[in-house]
Amino acid sequence: MKRGFFLLTIILFAVNCFSQDQKVIDSLHNELRKFDAHKKELGSKVNPLMDSAKANTLYELVRAFYGRIPDSANYYSEQLKSLSEQIGYKKGIGNYYNGIGLTNMVMARNFPLAEKSFQMALKIRTEIGDKDGLGWTYNNMGNMYGIEGNIPEAIKC
Repeated sequence: MKRGFFLLTIILFAVNCFSQDQKVIDSLHNELRKFDAHKKELGSKVNPLMDSAKANTLYELVRAFYGRIPDSANYYSEQLKSLSEQIGYKKGIGNYYNGIGLTNMVMARNFPLAEKSFQMALKIRTEIGDKDGLGWTYNNMGNMYGIEGNIPEAIKC
């Protein structure tokens, strides 16, 4: 009896988590549609902050997908990189490298590529003084080293 109740609780929790994730993803997609509609409406009078806000929304989509649907994470990563390079948004480029590192670490288990991506993110985030971004990237690198079993490097991060 207890075992069945425990199993049912786990299943219901998992379903609830996935539905919550889908709500977040849907709201992020809606934000992208609003950005595009507003940009079309404004024409040449677009505020550059609007493009950086769109880049941040793309990064949130990368973070929502990297552990579950790597193709979608990579798709939004490429959009993030393209937009960030176009508008000269270095934080967005750092976010791109962090996102690519996450996807390679979690889904592809390509640790050398993940480490290279995290190193690029660290370089950019150091240049622009993005302390929050540095913290996230060091955390991700520590997790990567931990998964690999390299505990001394994980502790350093």
